[in-house]
Amino acid sequence: MSNKLKQIAKDSAKGGFYLFLGDASSKAILAVGSILIARLLKPEGYGLYTLALVVPALLSSFITFGIGQALIRFPAKLRAEGKDEAAVRILRSGLTFRLLIGAAMSAVGFLFSDFFATYVLNRPDMGFYVKLASLAILFQAVFGLMYKIFVGLDRMERSALLKAVMSATKSFSAPLLIVLGFGVAGAVLGHVLGYMVAGVVGLLLFFIGPYKTLRSPSGNHDNHFLGDLKLMLSYGFPLYISSLLSIFLSQYKLIILAFCVSNFEIGNFNVATNLITLLNILIFPISITLFPAFSKLDPVVERAELRSFFNYSVKYASLFVVPASVAVMALSKDIVNVVYGPAYKLASLFLLLCVVPFLFIGLYSRVLQSLFNGLGETKLTLKTSLINLAAFIPLAPLLTQLYGVLGMIFTLTISNLSSVIYGLFLARQRFGIFFNHVSLLKIYIASSLSALPLLLFLHLSPFGSLLNLAFGVALFLSAYLTLAPVLRVVKTHDIKIVVRFNDP
Repeated sequence: MSNKLKQIAKDSAKGGFYLFLGDASSKAILAVGSILIARLLKPEGYGLYTLALVVPALLSSFITFGIGQALIRFPAKLRAEGKDEAAVRILRSGLTFRLLIGAAMSAVGFLFSDFFATYVLNRPDMGFYVKLASLAILFQAVFGLMYKIFVGLDRMERSALLKAVMSATKSFSAPLLIVLGFGVAGAVLGHVLGYMVAGVVGLLLFFIGPYKTLRSPSGNHDNHFLGDLKLMLSYGFPLYISSLLSIFLSQYKLIILAFCVSNFEIGNFNVATNLITLLNILIFPISITLFPAFSKLDPVVERAELRSFFNYSVKYASLFVVPASVAVMALSKDIVNVVYGPAYKLASLFLLLCVVPFLFIGLYSRVLQSLFNGLGETKLTLKTSLINLAAFIPLAPLLTQLYGVLGMIFTLTISNLSSVIYGLFLARQRFGIFFNHVSLLKIYIASSLSALPLLLFLHLSPFGSLLNLAFGVALFLSAYLTLAPVLRVVKTHDIKIVVRFNDP
């Protein structure tokens, strides 16, 4: 393994550790907050709260233009080339643009809130909630951009801090405002405060303290603004379209549900999607740290190392994500009962089915996106998103009308699998990436076999959900950690690779 690849792996591991800690703590805090909000509002109120955030999320998707992803790639690339001044200039240009467009879109959501509530959410009485939630658009834009800026600067610990600040503020203020008598409006206001405080902290970290040298690069910034913006948009626009489609789909599904099912069912569905954060804790640091790592590799000169790094990334992602997905599926009923209570009667089935797409991590789903974006092949990411869209758009209203929330979940699974299969085809065609069947199959076998004693225990258990969850997790981990070495899921060669990654 070359020194360059070793250094990239070390940097990725270190950055991934910080992001994992930040994301894990953030998800844990947000989980506590969401539990309190859901328990205080009950399924009907929680359904209204979920719908109140749909329109701001849609409007926020229109203002990214791929700038955030560009501010991960170009600073990492330029700084690796010794062009620190150009990297700083691009950061400033991206931030200025995002502030302007964020303020404009926040005003649109505020002024047209009644229209959106009536014609998008099919609930005319929700205008005030939409108006209040629209205030978050500007602050969410700042928070998201600052998060990516620090990743691009290899300051992942600052990105982790921002997430922790956002989650802590939201999870504390929203339940407090509900208890004080503000109900759904209090929950929405807590959501706004979370992004506002985190956005302000991000700006302070960027402009003062150890980052004060980034404020004033030499040269005239204004003369380069349009050129920098053009560079970022040319790279990021395909990603923008891809991200826009992804966010549109995530909100489109709630709009379809708003016309087809009750607030009670929407509340249960949102509880299930909240619990998916247990798996996102594992996936997010993997995908975000691989992005700048792939940016440092040349797909032509270093093709062999690219393939090697890609395959190891997939394998180690699958080692954690696949067994975690299987365990959550088996324990879905007890997880919902312990976390949200018996009032959410439908959530356990929804959770079980929503976890299925996470098994596709073993089919390169998240790592593929980091590969394409890191190498500048953003059009390939867009193509996979279009496949997802082509499958989702026609199936969602049809299956949801016929089968309710279950139909929506089936649609999500079909569309995700379609885009993964197409992405694998593109990766093999463009970079010669091949599917390592044997290595991944062992992970799936070990995970599936580990679930058998767990399912038997749950079937015979006389305990309540809390003890089932505690004993079930211990039983599954014991089985998996026993079977993994027996099946040689991780070999001695793999351990040596990891050791070399961490050599000083």
